[in-house]
Amino acid sequence: MAISETQSDFLNLTRWIAAGLVVLEHARSLLFVDYGQTESPGILDKGFYFATGFGHEAVVIFFVTSGFLVGGTAWDLFQKEQFEWRRYMADRASRLYAVLIVAVILGGVMDWIGGNYFNAFGFYTDQTPEPVAVVGESFLDRLSLRHAAVSLIMFQEVWLPSFGSNGPLWSLAHEWWYYILFPLLLGVLKGPALPRLVCAGLGILLCWLLTPYILILFGVWLLGVLGWRLNARRWFSPFLALPVFFASLLMMRLEVHLFPYSHQYLLGLGFAILLNSVAGGENRFWLQGWSRWLADFSYSLYLIHLPVILFITAVLFAAGDRLTRYELNLTTCLLFLAVVMAAYLVSFVVSLFTEAKTRHIRDRLYKAIGVGSSNTGADVTSKT
Repeated sequence: MAISETQSDFLNLTRWIAAGLVVLEHARSLLFVDYGQTESPGILDKGFYFATGFGHEAVVIFFVTSGFLVGGTAWDLFQKEQFEWRRYMADRASRLYAVLIVAVILGGVMDWIGGNYFNAFGFYTDQTPEPVAVVGESFLDRLSLRHAAVSLIMFQEVWLPSFGSNGPLWSLAHEWWYYILFPLLLGVLKGPALPRLVCAGLGILLCWLLTPYILILFGVWLLGVLGWRLNARRWFSPFLALPVFFASLLMMRLEVHLFPYSHQYLLGLGFAILLNSVAGGENRFWLQGWSRWLADFSYSLYLIHLPVILFITAVLFAAGDRLTRYELNLTTCLLFLAVVMAAYLVSFVVSLFTEAKTRHIRDRLYKAIGVGSSNTGADVTSKT
């Protein structure tokens, strides 16, 4: 199934916007006092804090997008009896590990320097004068080789917390195990008896090893697969899909719980509907070239931004001998933008040596494991 030009542009747009929303929330949390600490907040303060609070919503959109592209392609290959585990795992590993290894090394170095030389505010040891949402525990205690190894084998937040300050790695473990759980599920449903039993046994073992939260959000990822299955035609008009999506987005932002985790499922469904509303379109999005450029390093940005922003913030606070985070005003808003832009710049440079080399790394893996270079859907990558 081909993705239309309109849908491709839409996916690029959502990739970089979602990554940007995560960056904005983390930067705001580190630089600015919490909303409850602001004195007489005006409409601009309320708007700023509201607009920079969509980080988790962005991750839900990542999951649905990943299910749509990766899960949908796996489904099609199973249906055509063309699915190959070696090729599939090479595709997935080349995509995720191209950036992950560098992110762990770079983040570890920055955390060690920041924790040992610029920790006057206590960011790295959880000794801040006031609670900071993205801190929570000592990052220096999480710089061990054990933490690094656990994060590299995708068991962060299962066996140990994520390595160092890089909390966003939690979602990468979700992605990785969804990549494996879904083909195992398909293998149980189709094929000879023995392979089906093996897939069932491996699936049960994984469900026992993983956390309930990973398994719960697997359903959100599967909404993306459902979106792919419906993608042969446009079922929903954009005039219907947009209000539904924004309503679900607002419900999650306001934490409206109809039942446990309902807000995440509703947002996932709303985004899947919105994605279907642009199926089959050939109209190009405005500034689609810029959108694709920003999307092309969005994964690097997601994996690298938090250690970078934390390091810059720690240096700023140590140099200024600050005892509290900033209040929002024009000067601090410009500082906020400068820190965010620095994270983008570092991530873009890193992406030139990592994310941009994904196809080369994948082809090297193909050669190493002895599979051919051509494959239906080989170029489909997770939009994390």
